[in-house]
Amino acid sequence: VLQTLFGVQAMQPLLLTRWGSYAEYAAVDYRHAAIVPESLSLKHAASLPLVGLTAVQALRNVQGYPGSLRNKNILIQAGAGGVGTFAIQWCSKILSMNVTTTASSGKSSLLERLGASQVIDYTTTQFETANVVFDVVFDTMSFAYEHRTLNSGLNVTSFALLCKLSLKNVRFFTHIW
Repeated sequence: VLQTLFGVQAMQPLLLTRWGSYAEYAAVDYRHAAIVPESLSLKHAASLPLVGLTAVQALRNVQGYPGSLRNKNILIQAGAGGVGTFAIQWCSKILSMNVTTTASSGKSSLLERLGASQVIDYTTTQFETANVVFDVVFDTMSFAYEHRTLNSGLNVTSFALLCKLSLKNVRFFTHIW
């Protein structure tokens, strides 16, 4: 539900409903509503719960989460996507991790502003050649990178991904599917 109430724009998915609501107005408990900042459009605000929960759910089961991940190195595949941009900010600013990500060169500046310390241009460079030992790999595109990541010889302690896979030579992994 996206609405303006008493001059404040707010959004809130209807609780205990499967399909949402077609109502113009809905009564909600104020404790379950989030105020949308004026600098953010309702369209962009509506996307945050999905990408945010996807990233946090995939990362929360990583070994040592959240406390002992400070200053650890993470590779976030497809950093310019919705889940990737949220994960970069979460890992760099909340978890204090060193973030490397993959994206095209046109997205480098944005991703560095979001918190990536290194952006690998996937159109010219294979991520396997990065001169970094990754403690965690967050693969938001596992169908495309799973095999390359797991068979690259990268020293990976934890692997967070968005679907199931068969793992070899990885000590810990998590998935949310």
